[in-house]
Amino acid sequence: KDQEQFMRQLLYYLGGFAGGIP
Repeated sequence: KDQEQFMRQLLYYLGGFAGGIP
């Protein structure tokens, strides 16, 4: 469960970063 939370947070961070650079 801990790994799933980490991956989810990482995807969120990457998604926000990519979204800031269209």
